[in-house]
Amino acid sequence: SQSRYTRFCSGWEGVVSRFRSQYIAQYLDSGFDREYGLTYLVMELVEGETLAALLEREGRLEVRRAVGLVAQLLVALEEAHSAGVIHRDLKPANLMVTRCDGVEVLKVLDFGVSRPNASQPREQTQGLIPGTPAYMAPELFLGYTGVVSVGMDVFSVGVVLFQMLSDRYRDWE
Repeated sequence: SQSRYTRFCSGWEGVVSRFRSQYIAQYLDSGFDREYGLTYLVMELVEGETLAALLEREGRLEVRRAVGLVAQLLVALEEAHSAGVIHRDLKPANLMVTRCDGVEVLKVLDFGVSRPNASQPREQTQGLIPGTPAYMAPELFLGYTGVVSVGMDVFSVGVVLFQMLSDRYRDWE
């Protein structure tokens, strides 16, 4: 609905549109299509493959490569967290691996369940916690109050790094 789009624009979109990190897919535009009643978001087209596809194809990554990709992920998260945004759904399917000037670059996608103003609880559907369970911090399953923290994203980064180094990616999916 139009009111849903207005809420979207006043929160998430306003923050994400200011991200400038080369490691975050860039926001370009958004709007509300009255004919279909749909909110839409236009992001940078990132050519390459998801980290999920890369791990499926190659299996375990060399330590230097995995650490390099995670370092880029942490730079992206530093910008998001500094803006008060917690991603909440970091996983290989939401991370693109591309090349820029011959160098491998990781880009964070899909801030769709992220939270601006992360310290504030928000109404949500009873019993539903946004994100992908295999990548979620344990505290989310133990009396979740609606308050999120950067530690939740850091936990997810640890799971992703473990998968990159262990060839255990298929066990999670």
